[in-house]
Amino acid sequence: ANPAPQRSELDIQVMYRTWDTDGVLFTIATDSHFVTMELINSTLHVEFNLGDGAKLLSLDRVNASNGQWHVARFSRVMYLAVLTLDEGEGRNHASLRSDVTEQVYMELTTSSLMY
Repeated sequence: ANPAPQRSELDIQVMYRTWDTDGVLFTIATDSHFVTMELINSTLHVEFNLGDGAKLLSLDRVNASNGQWHVARFSRVMYLAVLTLDEGEGRNHASLRSDVTEQVYMELTTSSLMY
């Protein structure tokens, strides 16, 4: 009998508050995989490579650096990568389908965080 397929899953959440229009919220990287969440011109972006090349998700119609507390979340389950801000409805949600479901292990440490 074949073993059951492993579920490929990644879920990262960060709470922040800033007026800065540009800056890195976090970067997690291994030799061949990475996830970087950042603000560029007050827009939340996540760039990642989880085994199928560099990809980008962004929330273009949301001011993510307005001095209020925000919860930003990046997740991938199997083929679907999702970026959300503050519960992620409507314009606070972006998603992307992937061809690769490779399981990736990444460890977040305080040295991974950019202050």
